[in-house]
Amino acid sequence: MLLGILVSEFADLEESPGHVDTTGDCSEKLTAVVRQVLPALRHYSSWLRSSCSYLYKQTDETVVAHVREFWKRYSEALTVLTATFEVETLPAVDYLLEEDLDTVAFAPLSSGESAERYRAGNKIKPKIGDVGVYRQHPDQEMLARVRGLVLDAIQIIVNDVSFYYP
Repeated sequence: MLLGILVSEFADLEESPGHVDTTGDCSEKLTAVVRQVLPALRHYSSWLRSSCSYLYKQTDETVVAHVREFWKRYSEALTVLTATFEVETLPAVDYLLEEDLDTVAFAPLSSGESAERYRAGNKIKPKIGDVGVYRQHPDQEMLARVRGLVLDAIQIIVNDVSFYYP
């Protein structure tokens, strides 16, 4: 559902009569709705990275059909993001984002494949407000979320290939 919302928001942006493709501030492409779903999609993406092998092992036909439909939507959403943003130029943040604070100790999200979202080296990333940690502009944080989603997808693809071709 969240992936469908994301895709439809960017489709609406492209179809709007006053839409001008700005190459300057790409945060202008993030609607209020997209800004609301990005944090949840980051959690979903973390879970997905750690659960792909489980999804591939499903044999129930109903589950397999839902998984196939999910991958279609996921692919569509990532295609939209990579077509909308120059991912290599998107910022990263070196501190925990707000949604990370609630899940930093939740093992299914903070360990394994997605651990780097919460860690810098062997330590947990600092929080906003820690000594010497300054928050970036909220637009930069949103763009960092987009970057994270695309990087997660790349890791899923890499793991997918290694799953089939060890």
